[in-house]
Amino acid sequence: MKIFGIGIDIVQNNRIKNNILKNKNNTKNYLLKKEIKELINLIEDKFLNNNTKNLNEKLNFNLINKEFKEAFFYINIYFLLRIYTLNEIKNSLTKANIIEYFASRFAAKEACVKALKKGFGNGVSYKSVEIMQEENFPKIILHEPLIKEFNKNTIHLSISHEKNYSTAIVIVEN
Repeated sequence: MKIFGIGIDIVQNNRIKNNILKNKNNTKNYLLKKEIKELINLIEDKFLNNNTKNLNEKLNFNLINKEFKEAFFYINIYFLLRIYTLNEIKNSLTKANIIEYFASRFAAKEACVKALKKGFGNGVSYKSVEIMQEENFPKIILHEPLIKEFNKNTIHLSISHEKNYSTAIVIVEN
């Protein structure tokens, strides 16, 4: 197959940490996981019980009211809900280091839109690219509007991270 595009991105983990955390002190991983569990429960109670279709499209950070926002001391829910899908947020609970997890997914989303030669805007958001695990390997799942244009392409993803940085490379084949 012919290569359509290659995208590479590197992100400083502290950049993502500073966006996720409200309290910039050394917040413990278990406190983040506790609040993320609470966030997931609130989202599922508020949206899924109403048989809401296309949850990721409707679950917009602008829909979250002030009371909902103030319920969380450690995490910035606006950032999480703007960048990550509910599945990605749920999957973070299984990871040893949540910040590295979110930083590596952020890098993968950036690398993917570069490889697709798109960029964000014109309907393409961070939630248009979902990073999930399949048999212990990261996999890209495209959502609207990217899925219409690239549903026949093969997309390869490699993610790496260490204490300070996370990186991703994406190769898209025709």
